Amino acid sequence: MHRRIVLACALALAAAAQAAPYAVYFYPCGIQAGTTRRIVVGGQGLYGTLGGWITGEGVQIVRVTPVPGFPRARGKGQQKWMVDWIYELLEGKRSHHELPPEALTEDSDWHPNPWWYNMEQCDDLELSIVARDLFVPKNDLQASPSLADLVILDIAAAPDAKPGRREIILHDSSGVSAPYSFFVTAEPRIAEPYYQAPRMVKLKGAAKLDPVEPPVSFDGQIFPGETDEFYLRLKAGSNLTCALTGRELLPFLGDAVPGFFNPIIHLFDPQGNEVAWADDFFYLPDPVLVYKVPADGVYRLEVHDNLYRGRSDFVYTVACTVGDTDKPVYTPQERAFTCFPPPAAQEVPEEDERTVVRSGSLVCPGRTVRHYFNVTRPYSRYRMELFARRQGSPLDGVLKLYGPIGTMPLAAAPLLATWDDSPAKLYDVRNLGSEEQPIIKTNMLYVGSILQVERDPAGIYTFETPGRYCVTVSDISGAGGEDYTYTLAISPVEPTFEVYGTASAYLMSPDTYDAQLKLRVLRLNGFKGPVTLDDTEDVVADSYEIDDIKGEAGLTMRKKDWRGVKCIQLTASARMPNGKKKTVRITPTDAAEQAFAYTHLVPQPGFFFCVPPEKGPMVVDSGQKKRGADHANGQACSKCHKDGRKK
Repeated sequence: MHRRIVLACALALAAAAQAAPYAVYFYPCGIQAGTTRRIVVGGQGLYGTLGGWITGEGVQIVRVTPVPGFPRARGKGQQKWMVDWIYELLEGKRSHHELPPEALTEDSDWHPNPWWYNMEQCDDLELSIVARDLFVPKNDLQASPSLADLVILDIAAAPDAKPGRREIILHDSSGVSAPYSFFVTAEPRIAEPYYQAPRMVKLKGAAKLDPVEPPVSFDGQIFPGETDEFYLRLKAGSNLTCALTGRELLPFLGDAVPGFFNPIIHLFDPQGNEVAWADDFFYLPDPVLVYKVPADGVYRLEVHDNLYRGRSDFVYTVACTVGDTDKPVYTPQERAFTCFPPPAAQEVPEEDERTVVRSGSLVCPGRTVRHYFNVTRPYSRYRMELFARRQGSPLDGVLKLYGPIGTMPLAAAPLLATWDDSPAKLYDVRNLGSEEQPIIKTNMLYVGSILQVERDPAGIYTFETPGRYCVTVSDISGAGGEDYTYTLAISPVEPTFEVYGTASAYLMSPDTYDAQLKLRVLRLNGFKGPVTLDDTEDVVADSYEIDDIKGEAGLTMRKKDWRGVKCIQLTASARMPNGKKKTVRITPTDAAEQAFAYTHLVPQPGFFFCVPPEKGPMVVDSGQKKRGADHANGQACSKCHKDGRKK
């Protein structure tokens, strides 16, 4: 039995070593152009990280420092020794500290750790990581293995680095992490302290960030029961806008309820009175606070979770700007979590002699808009579909079909159908066993649910009688306004398909420049034909059809003399029953679990193909620092110590 346990552990460790890095959060999640910054990455399987990339020009990862795992300090002797030492360091008494007495190191409960014996050589961030591990109580019930590994990235941004949203990707020898949003800004970025030890807070008070004038971006990380504070120096008459990005960074939490970070933002005047707050922005969980400043002074900005939950992956950034007009800085369409180009499910069909496409808006609350169309053939099947949330509109639409109308008023026409929500689902079938002993698992994937496409109604109706019909558009709650825009498409039902990539990033060998894509075909309206991956100016695709069960297709890059990362759009084609060839854009996604139950496909901007650099890994020594190997095991070093004491 003992051998079986050892073998099982060895196999598990080997499997973990071969798994691609799983990066859950990056904190802080941005950098100012012309600066350098150290950020912490949390996830699983990160200890083998060799490097990474940030898309776009002018920003690069220059060093990777894995953080060693910290065992729990055992016994009163070790705990007291570690606490005393770190307090001396935090209070400015940085010196070559004596090693623990040999009487303590001989204790069977004593646990060594390389950073513990070199803390005087840790920088502020590294020391904060050690302090958090020592002082924050461990709760096994709240522990998350997916957040256990840490690495530190040193990032440099050139002065001419273009501001905007990027993607950051890590790699090891076996694979790459899923893309994560990373921001480059022209304005300063200020992050809250990573951690403050209790005694320092008691002696000196909590570190208070200096007031700054907008524009500025604040970076924060919310822990259980925590409220972050930032300070703005504002002038009377200015219009302040504070736009928080939190849930968008990590749309779904696999082991939390609710299954996402739900931030709230508050603003307090110089006298400490709350003058504004924001929870959601229309239907979006990430709030936008807007405030007309009445008087000069220092205002306090606070951020917390709506249930005061928190964890290391509750990362956010707040962009604070001021303007001279009352015109809103953002619209729902601008703030919506969207991808460019949009996924196939977001594309409105083109209008032709058989397809009706109409655009409109519910400019007034409670309004209902009518759209008339003609059916010329009996027993025609049409699909009525509303595009609203997929386009960033706050409209929660309802479609109603009336007819045939003839000469009667609409109020007298019969109601034929009503459609509300229309969940977009894709079933992912996998064999977790072998061909001889298959274990088939079916996951129901919600395609692009962060965009709330399920709020857009759609339905199919068979028209037995030709004539004039009407489809009405309204909001289910009676809401309306200038932002409540939509597009209605009425098209004949025909066999069709969509293709989704269930992984968006791939590590390519510099010898072969090939990759095996993970794809899923969504067959609609009875389509059963073969689907193949297309060649592009960047790639040569395998000529084989995409396997519906294995969900794989291979490709090779045409150009084979580059290093780094490329973001590429891919397409797939199939022959329709009418003989015409149809080509669709493949939607790149990454799977994410929500609240122990639901699996979502989160759309990405494109497929990311990564080739490691020719030079070696960027990893710095993560263990011994500059003090020598003897310090790593807790034993006295004869070069600088004697009998456990400094010379």
